Amino acid sequence: MRQKNEYGCSAGAYLTVYLTLTLTILLSLCLALIEGVRQNAVFMEAECVTDIGLNSVFAEYHRELLAQYNLFAIDSSYGSLLPETDVTVRHMAEYMKKNFSTEDVFLDWLFYRDFLGMQLEDIHMTKASFVTD
Repeated sequence: MRQKNEYGCSAGAYLTVYLTLTLTILLSLCLALIEGVRQNAVFMEAECVTDIGLNSVFAEYHRELLAQYNLFAIDSSYGSLLPETDVTVRHMAEYMKKNFSTEDVFLDWLFYRDFLGMQLEDIHMTKASFVTD
């Protein structure tokens, strides 16, 4: 049986300053790596969802203009009388919101956990070229 010191601990069971400093450094390194992975996952998911949204908008091209004039154009009127770029932006926002959501994940309450929890706040179109230009 081991002898106990004046503090009530056995003589062989103590935590050194060296071990405490080593564990502190290793723990901070692990947490920094985890945060870096999380940030890169956020950037990757945002880029993938944006690419999917753009591909979905580009899939709405005007087939007759492509067939007759070899001109790739998106009909931004979407069946209305006046074409507006805001309608195209709203379509892309809908596609991106759908891809950010986890509504259609099979058995999401059992198998899936969304660690990023991303959602679309705002979207802007920076440049547009019109066929009439």
